Amino acid sequence: MTEYTQHPLSAAFPAMPPDEFAELKADIEAHGIVNPIVLHEDKVLDGWHRYRAARELGAADEVPETYLPHLIDPVDYVLSQNLRRRHLTPSQAGAIVCDMTEHRERGRPSAGATSPAKHHTAKGEKNGTIVPFSTAALAAKHDVSDRLVKRAKEVKRVSAPLHEAVKAGTITVNDALTTAKAIKSAPDPLAAKISAAAAVKEVAENKASGSRTYKTVSAVFKRRQIERNEREKPLPPKGKYDVVVVDPPWDIKRITLEGGANKYEAETLDYPTMSVDEIKDIDVPATGDAWIFLWTTNRYLPMAFDVLRAWGVDYRYTLVWAKDQGPRQPRQPETRCEYCLIASRGKPVWYETGGFTTLLVAKRERAHGHSAKPEAFYALLRAVTRGRRIDMFGRRPIDGFVTWGNETQKCR
Repeated sequence: MTEYTQHPLSAAFPAMPPDEFAELKADIEAHGIVNPIVLHEDKVLDGWHRYRAARELGAADEVPETYLPHLIDPVDYVLSQNLRRRHLTPSQAGAIVCDMTEHRERGRPSAGATSPAKHHTAKGEKNGTIVPFSTAALAAKHDVSDRLVKRAKEVKRVSAPLHEAVKAGTITVNDALTTAKAIKSAPDPLAAKISAAAAVKEVAENKASGSRTYKTVSAVFKRRQIERNEREKPLPPKGKYDVVVVDPPWDIKRITLEGGANKYEAETLDYPTMSVDEIKDIDVPATGDAWIFLWTTNRYLPMAFDVLRAWGVDYRYTLVWAKDQGPRQPRQPETRCEYCLIASRGKPVWYETGGFTTLLVAKRERAHGHSAKPEAFYALLRAVTRGRRIDMFGRRPIDGFVTWGNETQKCR
């Protein structure tokens, strides 16, 4: 008796739930199998659950079988046989088509496979081989959103557990993509991936128990990241500094740009934010003669002046960072600027001010994550200031600065 395994294209679909499989097994035990399983490359392409049930009943040799006709595209066939009858969500369908395109076959079955089916002409045949559909055409033929397929591919590149959770129907592909983007921008992507996998497990357990708490992985992931940051809060900065850059985590929501339409994402920031009063309470480690640079956004610009007053420093200038791209709310101007209020304590001095202006034109450096400031800003400060410098709430080590914050994991 030949023992068959499941074809990878068949395995791209989620497994049958245990209760449904038990019912199928009982029906086969009572009535046998009428519809044959379909083989391809000596593996079960269609009818895997019927075959598995029969095998567990000790009746695998009684299962009728046939081979996929030679010039039928196996990807197209398995989608046609399963997408409708499996009652899948749009997100599941997108993730499955994503997997299908990775397993797509071109040409004849691999060496060693046998197929008694006669050669016949099929749509898409060229020179005796299958001409596969493109991903977009395959998605369109089976009424699957090409946009969801592309999102599923992006998720899979970042996290296999997120992708599998989408296929299982535990989460939506949009929820998974939000989490995948947060993983990519995290200062420790490996730890973030582990946290995301734990978030997937937690959401699955919540759904299984009927809990309504934390239905989305992105919400659980954010909570776990915040808890981790709280546990790893750095000690206060040591000593005093002549140049203090403060980029506090203002209480904002990230704005994303997608297909020309902008929207607020309420659950995307994966670090704890601070209220204006909490920012006012920051103990700025400045010397008696120091420059203080406070970064803020358009929304919090008026409150930033109140923060300077609370710190007991004197406002001097506003540096404007003009970025290459910014968010735009419906019927509102594009806000592509951030602001850095420059203040002083005592009587600090500038150095090499020949090219020093209060307009900084520089692209966003997305590789350094959300809210990261451009290297051009730090290069400017290295040119026009002297003494000890600190970058508070920094997200990466900066040459010439002590970097302080729980997103850098350490000070340098």
